Amino acid sequence: MPFCSQCGTPHDAGAKFCSSCGNKLAGAAAPAPSHHAYSGAATVAASRVPIGDSTAKQQAGAFHGPSYGLDAELKNKMDSKYDTGMDAEVRQWMARKGVPVHGDLHSELKNGVKLCELANALQPRSVPRIQKAAAPFVQMENIAAFLSAAQSMGLRTNELFQTVDLFEAKNMSAVLTTLAALKRVRP
Repeated sequence: MPFCSQCGTPHDAGAKFCSSCGNKLAGAAAPAPSHHAYSGAATVAASRVPIGDSTAKQQAGAFHGPSYGLDAELKNKMDSKYDTGMDAEVRQWMARKGVPVHGDLHSELKNGVKLCELANALQPRSVPRIQKAAAPFVQMENIAAFLSAAQSMGLRTNELFQTVDLFEAKNMSAVLTTLAALKRVRP
């Protein structure tokens, strides 16, 4: 009995196309799929690691699959723009303001709490309510509150990162640039 190589659906020996997904059947019997139709796909997706991810682990949150071709080149180019010297300066400045950052910048800032604390250290009550819940939308609200406070402190729109840049670690260079601009405005 042939199985569809794409979705694993069993078919009669004379079938040429899969009735579920329309894939052309090869005729050779494939191994029987597991009892759960999506378990194989989930295993494959969970084992993928984006190109350029030297830690070989997935970050919590949305995983948009591996980067290939032009996407991988753009990600590598963006990652190469990350300035470790500026990172050290921003960390020292944040520590002087009473908001130390230890370890990975993304994991420390992702929930937005430290960013809100920094905004309040620079301008008291600029973020009136810091939410500490673990829900992703709450964390993104914290980041948005920080960005709003940073803009009210004099940062231009083009100096602000987008929430997704930090939350999904899409562009940590932009996050660093925003913090450096805030350091310039509020030394």
